[in-house]
Amino acid sequence: MKVKVCTTYYYPYFPLQSQRLATVKLDTTAATSMSAVQAAYNSCASAIVVMTSTGRTAKEAAKYRPKCPVMAVTRNAQVARQLQLHRGVIPLFYDGKCRC
Repeated sequence: MKVKVCTTYYYPYFPLQSQRLATVKLDTTAATSMSAVQAAYNSCASAIVVMTSTGRTAKEAAKYRPKCPVMAVTRNAQVARQLQLHRGVIPLFYDGKCRC
């Protein structure tokens, strides 16, 4: 008897979730995040770039498990640290200073 274990298998969550969420009312953040993930999925994007102050948009986008990473740009250092705990989110801290 052979047992094959694969730990990096990609399961297509998005098509299943989009069917399930077709009847659910979404707020603006959730609808925008879902649309961004769907557009990235359809166009085979390399990354999704999100500008956020609270981290909610990045968390919503990561909830749909896109194939590409979600890059969250924020000016709040605490939000950047908190986003490190979410799967598929790469936080980028922007302090607003010019490094010319």
